Amino acid sequence: MDRLLEELHLSGDEEEELAAGDEVNVQTGDLNLTVVGRILTVQTLNFNIVKSRMTSIWNPRQGVQFRDIGEGRFLIQFSHKLDFKRFVDELPQEVPLNKIPFWVQIYDLPVGYFTEGIVCLLGNFIGHFMEYDATNIGAVIVELNVDNPLKKIKLSDGLSRIATFRYERLNTFCFICGRLRHTESYCEVLFNAEGEDIPRSWGPNLNTLEHRVSAAMGGR
Repeated sequence: MDRLLEELHLSGDEEEELAAGDEVNVQTGDLNLTVVGRILTVQTLNFNIVKSRMTSIWNPRQGVQFRDIGEGRFLIQFSHKLDFKRFVDELPQEVPLNKIPFWVQIYDLPVGYFTEGIVCLLGNFIGHFMEYDATNIGAVIVELNVDNPLKKIKLSDGLSRIATFRYERLNTFCFICGRLRHTESYCEVLFNAEGEDIPRSWGPNLNTLEHRVSAAMGGR
């Protein structure tokens, strides 16, 4: 057990593009009523549809305006401080624009090693450990940075496999670089390859069926 814990010391390591031409200009106004939003998947969406959907969900009494600022981000400006306050009060204190929680299932650990401590270490290797399922300790919630490649396996210092990982409801990601923000058709590595045959080091086997709903994840 002690040796495995030593080997587990961490070493090494839905973004939507909004359709051009659909930008809605944010009027000059109080920047204190303005926030930045980001959509985490790759399909191109009509900006007017995004605007309409969000406005319907938030239902501000005196309106809200949107402006695409590129790289999947957009400005959201409320017209009245009470609408803005209600919006902010329903959000966490900090909303990172490149972080998203995921259920991850851990496989291939030796019998007897599915302990809370080891699973927590593995969760922090995958991303940022948040919690685990007490009824199925091999399932953990991890906050992933969408700018980093998905972790597939954890190796020991001797390069033997300690654990493999599968992600629940993993819909869209790149098989070339392993990142969540795009498919391989949009991958910068592919565009820089100049016709070379690029290996696909990630694949659909990283996806797995969900096992339960968690309060930390919200309704799924």
